Amino acid sequence: MTSPRLAKRTAPRAIAAAALLAIAGAASAQEACQIQDIRVCDGCTVTRRMSVQSGGGCKIEHRSDGVITNLKTIVFPKHGVFGTASLSNQAYVAAQNYVGADYFEYVITFETLGKHGSALIRNHVKVTAERPVF
Repeated sequence: MTSPRLAKRTAPRAIAAAALLAIAGAASAQEACQIQDIRVCDGCTVTRRMSVQSGGGCKIEHRSDGVITNLKTIVFPKHGVFGTASLSNQAYVAAQNYVGADYFEYVITFETLGKHGSALIRNHVKVTAERPVF
């Protein structure tokens, strides 16, 4: 039996994973998102900025020299949902009718040429009423 606390934390991730699949398949959904491209490296702390239309989402990708082996969310967003469909496919979906700032962070662990590394990714989100201007 799943505890209520675990169910509360797991359900949003499942919703985000489903939203990721919808975002990945719909070009119009990506138009509701402007996201900074980043590259991860061992020991790095990377700050990413993104703008998302209220109720919209962003597909998140990472560039590194290795293969991502783990992703652990450290700080969950308060005004949206961050989730993973796989280690290489994540998404952030802003809450419907919310406009303002949001924040979340996670650690990526990866392997390059037999060596393990990790990076902390800090995400600052600006949720807007209109589509972000590119």
